Amino acid sequence: MLFNQLPCSTARLTGLRSLGRVLAPAQPGLAHRIHTSAAAWKGKVITATEASFTDLVENRKGRVMVDFTAEWCGPCRSLKPVLKKHIEEQDNIDLVVLDIDAAVNVASKYKITALPTVKIFENGKEIDGFVGNQNYNFIKDFIAKHTAQSS
Repeated sequence: MLFNQLPCSTARLTGLRSLGRVLAPAQPGLAHRIHTSAAAWKGKVITATEASFTDLVENRKGRVMVDFTAEWCGPCRSLKPVLKKHIEEQDNIDLVVLDIDAAVNVASKYKITALPTVKIFENGKEIDGFVGNQNYNFIKDFIAKHTAQSS
């Protein structure tokens, strides 16, 4: 649907969320797709679902780091802010966070048997990773290694 074909041309659009509210009555489901896509445009840390994993990781050009995690995992909770801090300092890699309890098929496909598990993908292919909560310097060096290679 083109913007000049929106159902209410007098509506003031202030961003994707307001566009979603305008489109919601016209095309059910489109507002949800726009809203979930907005996360990818906002920043470096993206929360994935089983449904969005293919687009965010497997079909993606370039490098992406995936944090396979679970809400109940204590080491995962302590690792996430460290990953986030280092990723936000980089321009050429994003962090996708996936809760394996909500994405059992993806977890099975990538043989996630321990948490936390972090994997680097390039052009949809797994190229590196680590398992377990690592120290600050390990994570910094791991991310630096992969961002330097993709420059």
